[in-house]
Amino acid sequence: MRPPGIYGPGDQEILKLIKAAKRGFLPAPGAVKNKVSLLFGPDLATLLRDLALMDGSVHGLCHGTVLEVDDGCRGGYSYLDLARILSRGLERPVRPVPVPLPLLSALGHMGAAVAKITGRPAMLTAAKARELSHPDWVVGPSVDGFEAFWSPRTGFEKGLVETLDWAEKTGQF
Repeated sequence: MRPPGIYGPGDQEILKLIKAAKRGFLPAPGAVKNKVSLLFGPDLATLLRDLALMDGSVHGLCHGTVLEVDDGCRGGYSYLDLARILSRGLERPVRPVPVPLPLLSALGHMGAAVAKITGRPAMLTAAKARELSHPDWVVGPSVDGFEAFWSPRTGFEKGLVETLDWAEKTGQF
């Protein structure tokens, strides 16, 4: 299984992006045109359960098959797309703001230094900065016949609403 960016209720990382979006901006590592695929966490959990219970009859799936799954948005989302969806979900304008790799990398080096001093894991490192800035984090095509076995139930717009509801109900913001 090679899932894309996973998000949903309980995810602390998406909360950081949502909190930034609530302030009117969405950090876009590298460039606003960079693309990512996403998958709602509960959809991934359902898929993993279904795969664990599968009898091996799905065409094309055998030991060693690599599955790349997403929420059904073929071609992924640019940060411009995500900002538009966040704007609708938050009912306020959200502007994607590019964070160039040199700045992100510098922040990563600082994060690693702080982690070393405090003994706590670094959320952002220079290596993670390079990874985040990659222009294309879109999943590849699925295995033939896989769509007949499983398809995502939740696109980002719907998943965002559920994530926002969870965040509000649990006092996250």
